[in-house]
Amino acid sequence: YRGFRVAAGPGVEFAHEEAEFAVRVGASYEFEFGRFTVAPELAIDVATPSQTLIYGVSVGTRF
Repeated sequence: YRGFRVAAGPGVEFAHEEAEFAVRVGASYEFEFGRFTVAPELAIDVATPSQTLIYGVSVGTRF
């Protein structure tokens, strides 16, 4: 699946003057329109004790 992407990475969440370890896992599919790309994205941040769902659209260009 040429335009399908999966990503994962560690991070730190700062809340209430505390730092918590977090992990982001996500996926997107890139559609090409000439030199430009559009990719709907969905990810989840997992940090003890909370989880956050993130969604959006990325727009890019090739050069």
